[in-house]
Amino acid sequence: MTNVRHRYGFTLVELLVVIAIIGVLIALLLPAVQQAREAARRIQCSNTLKQIGIAVHNYHDVHLALPPGHVIQANDPDWGGATADTDVESWGWGAILLPYIEQAALYEQSGLGRGTLLETVIDPVALTPVASYRCPSDTAPTIGVGRLFSDWAMSNYKASYGHRHRAVQIAPVAAAQTGCFLPIGKPGSYQGSLRLRDVTDGTSNTIAIGEVAWKRGELFHEAAVWAGATRGKGGNVCKDVYAGGRAAINHSNNVSNELCESFSSMHPGGAQFVFADGSVHFLTENIDYVTDGSSNESDVDSSYERLLSRNDNQVVGNY
Repeated sequence: MTNVRHRYGFTLVELLVVIAIIGVLIALLLPAVQQAREAARRIQCSNTLKQIGIAVHNYHDVHLALPPGHVIQANDPDWGGATADTDVESWGWGAILLPYIEQAALYEQSGLGRGTLLETVIDPVALTPVASYRCPSDTAPTIGVGRLFSDWAMSNYKASYGHRHRAVQIAPVAAAQTGCFLPIGKPGSYQGSLRLRDVTDGTSNTIAIGEVAWKRGELFHEAAVWAGATRGKGGNVCKDVYAGGRAAINHSNNVSNELCESFSSMHPGGAQFVFADGSVHFLTENIDYVTDGSSNESDVDSSYERLLSRNDNQVVGNY
């Protein structure tokens, strides 16, 4: 009797079918994995903002006032010069909150509490990354090289100056800035810090701090700087520490000032905000928003503007 040997294996067609099935499975699973990872990053970002909100309240408990948005130091030798707008650096709210986010050593190194000028500690302090000010979904560089102004360690969170268009630049006084953070420093122009009682619309109805992305697609939103601002004298400080109602969330028109002075994020569909009561909310980019882009705009006539304004005396409604 003749023994017949059988060879076992895949035919070429069978192999191609298996490869095709594996490819389909990967195509189906990959988006789910990416969504799960983004969900985890969004939760981490929310927790970070929550800690910032707690830090704001702890600061208020100690100082009986909200932290200033930025501090213009009167002893800066560049005051009064022809290039003062570009040479007067200002500490920002992020630096002021360092002791309340477990960064007391960095705060002590900065000398901020002793009146040390930001310009004298840029290398050791302003170039130091602070993880508590970064959103894990944002892939921005650690140092903002090539940004319009401050090439310092970056942040993804900016303080709200309110609903108005370019409020810090057009009129740096309390009446113009309807947000929770005011600049302090130069007598006669800057009014000083607010208290929670000044948030007359209710702390649960008012945005305090929100996200700003480094880059969305091909559009540079420029993110933020935690230490402060190079151009702390004038309205250009917005580019580093403030954002507001100049444009909608995740604004998509390629106008640099509008992009960097509005809130945005790498989270799909919107951005996260910490409100004045310390709660964190995700606001959709499709939230009701109306603006005419005027520098003198004062009307508060949309849900987003009502959330940005601390004292419009209107009912926010659903958002």
